[in-house]
Amino acid sequence: MVRQHLYFLLLLIGLGVFTGNQSFAQRVPGTWEEKASMGIGRFWAFSFAIKDKVYGGTGRPGFSALNPLSDFWEYDPAIDVWTQKADFPGGKRESAVGFSANDRGFAGFGTPFIQFSKDLYEFLPESNLWVSKANVPGVGFSHSAGFVIDSIFYIGPENGTNQVYAYNINSDVWDTVAMFPGADRRGQVGFSVLGKGYIGMGAGVFSGVFGDFWSYDPVTDSWTEVASIFPVSDQSSAFSVGNYGFVYNVGGSGNLTFRYDPFNDVWEPEASLPGRVANGTSCSINGLGYHLFGEKTQSGGNVPSSAIYEFTPGFDIANHITPSLSSIADITIYPVVDGTLKVEVAGTFSPKMVNMTIIDLNGKICISRNVLLPAIIEEYVDHLAEGVYLLSLSIPDMLPYNQKWIKR
Repeated sequence: MVRQHLYFLLLLIGLGVFTGNQSFAQRVPGTWEEKASMGIGRFWAFSFAIKDKVYGGTGRPGFSALNPLSDFWEYDPAIDVWTQKADFPGGKRESAVGFSANDRGFAGFGTPFIQFSKDLYEFLPESNLWVSKANVPGVGFSHSAGFVIDSIFYIGPENGTNQVYAYNINSDVWDTVAMFPGADRRGQVGFSVLGKGYIGMGAGVFSGVFGDFWSYDPVTDSWTEVASIFPVSDQSSAFSVGNYGFVYNVGGSGNLTFRYDPFNDVWEPEASLPGRVANGTSCSINGLGYHLFGEKTQSGGNVPSSAIYEFTPGFDIANHITPSLSSIADITIYPVVDGTLKVEVAGTFSPKMVNMTIIDLNGKICISRNVLLPAIIEEYVDHLAEGVYLLSLSIPDMLPYNQKWIKR
């Protein structure tokens, strides 16, 4: 089952045109804000959050650098300051996994070069010490992810077996649970909400990149496939805040954060991170999300990032009445002539600026332009690939005009 694998396409088709004022639960989107840089760029690092602090470390300092890092850092959101802590005791490591449960932080697994690691450690912030915990059974993990439900951490699927392991932080004991039913993969993401865990995305050794998601119920020890996400990716990260899961999705050269609604089993675009940062690590605490490190896309190629971004989730405004642009304007989209798209926005306006945005199926903003109203907007679009796009016209304090537009 591949449900809503093309969710973004369905979103474009379903948006249609607002024809009048709307009274409904309006969604105010979330926001990302860049905070203080740590100074040492890296990707394939780990992170977790405990007791009002964010922690992260290890990782690879460069794509061709085969000597990963072992350092470990604490970030204090209250004062926007980084402090170096005791090095990760497993030594130099990349693609390790961090998690927190009941105000306790753990990290382990990953690889110093190629092989998978099985070790796990707990960090004690009061004494700045690491304590060795029980090794995971099996072959170990690298480029993997898991989720926490109560005091149990789940990680999987294991390479070659699809086995999923459960670690009880109170007893320091590992056990096995129902095997992951999806394809074997690495680079997946995981989160938990409302007593269930979720694993999805990633890439198979020989089978491409995935967008499917699966939900684990610890009561029934069973997995259920849920809505897929699009675009697909094996370089994204995930976290949960409140009753929702969030995936910072870098698939298709994008940088959108999607919110997973477990009540309706849908993915919704929530926010854009400033720039594109792949292979980062994410966690959450006190109702906020954090994205650390990664590979920042810039002119000339990717560079290791030392940045941390703070995510504030959006919220719903129930029974909020908002006028729509289409209720006060006559909007006409003309056929493309000589490579130029013409959009006319006619009506009586006080001086206002309209923003026209064209977004592709990957969520990438292809065109964004501001024009004073009323206006005939002419935009060269011959460089865009043929296919389906979202054309959006928006002005402050009004619902936008959203229309599916097909480039032929």
